[in-house]
Amino acid sequence: MKRKGKIEEQKWRDRENIARTKKIVGLFSLSQF
Repeated sequence: MKRKGKIEEQKWRDRENIARTKKIVGLFSLSQF
């Protein structure tokens, strides 16, 4: 039970990190042009 919750937490963290990375990459590519 606890382990499953931890996996879900990891998924959410990964999703947040991906969203943040995409935002940073988007801003970076915009500033490049």
